[in-house]
Amino acid sequence: MKEILVFLLLFNCIPTTNIIIDNTLDKPGYYCHNSGRVYLRDNASDVVKVHELFHSCQLKATSQAEQEANEQEAHLIELKWLIFQGKD
Repeated sequence: MKEILVFLLLFNCIPTTNIIIDNTLDKPGYYCHNSGRVYLRDNASDVVKVHELFHSCQLKATSQAEQEANEQEAHLIELKWLIFQGKD
């Protein structure tokens, strides 16, 4: 996890969220802006962790267009993580 946090710091992202492990989730993870928490399955990949923790650094979307832009930006960070890991 430390390596993920150092990586996110490269993008001025310093997550201050709580991470909740919930193996009953129907997907690997998600970020809830209302609670400020990241929910992850215990077996969530590092890519999922990067994606969801990055969401915690984004402003809350107030429109569908902003939500889509946030998702695109988080997916770009995922790709950068893979390159950072040498898995391009």
